[in-house]
Amino acid sequence: MKSKLLIIVLISAAALLIGGCDKPAPTELIDDQSVQELVEVEVLSKEIEDEYYSNGFDTTGITQDIRNFTGLISLTGTRLTIKNFDIETSTAFGIFLDRTKPIRNSENEIIGFQSFIPGQLQINNHIARIAPFIIRFRDQGINRDTTLGNHYILFRGKGFGDPFVFNYNSSIEVQFNPQPGNQKQFTIQTPTQVIGNINLSKKENKLNAVLQWNAANSREFEIILGAKKKGKRNVFPLFRIRTRDDGLLRIPPNLLNSISTQNFDAIVFSLIRRVSKNEPEGIQNLTVISQSIHTIIFDLY
Repeated sequence: MKSKLLIIVLISAAALLIGGCDKPAPTELIDDQSVQELVEVEVLSKEIEDEYYSNGFDTTGITQDIRNFTGLISLTGTRLTIKNFDIETSTAFGIFLDRTKPIRNSENEIIGFQSFIPGQLQINNHIARIAPFIIRFRDQGINRDTTLGNHYILFRGKGFGDPFVFNYNSSIEVQFNPQPGNQKQFTIQTPTQVIGNINLSKKENKLNAVLQWNAANSREFEIILGAKKKGKRNVFPLFRIRTRDDGLLRIPPNLLNSISTQNFDAIVFSLIRRVSKNEPEGIQNLTVISQSIHTIIFDLY
């Protein structure tokens, strides 16, 4: 899917975001004196008209290509800041894919795999609900919907929803009862909640952004720079920025200013602190993620 080119160079991504690109998205290292540190940048969205790239990011915070997984359980505590107003939610998401059953578009490209429900999933003793897993993708210039199958979900907002609550700097018990098979139970640690703020300024018609957050020196930390399409609620994750969890980063200005105001009406910054396990307690082909996300949205107008 994405190539992993590591090049010390200042990239220009405007062509990718404005016109789209059929080439694989690279990962690059930016060594910029103005940034004051080395950061790794990965282009996430190859084509801004294809809503596949925004699928699920609003609710699950998953920026990895779900086609790369066989089994995934994602547990997320989210803080959303819009115009100095904060909304906090808790989400548990689980999906299992049958990689022998690809789903293709009209050009025979794989857009996903058939999902299935192998048993009962419990998160902190709360039985996850089963719901259709729907993706939206672009096919021959038209955005289409398709259902891959079913997935597991628990969601709670302020005062409503399922009983699952994401507790930070703690642990979450996961219990999986496959049918057939023996019960599997394991614990995953949760990260310290990440809380950030952004100083966004404009000089000579160029945007600059300095991010500050409560440093925790976690091993898995990243910032997603994204944008909201005009007239829609979906957020497109455009760039993944990997940097130290040290509490301060100036966003590389060329990335920020490559976001087209013709296509987007808001810039979205997501700070993500994560703990992950591959094949916990001997469960093959399963990845489990717990993560704290603070998403901050700024209108471009």
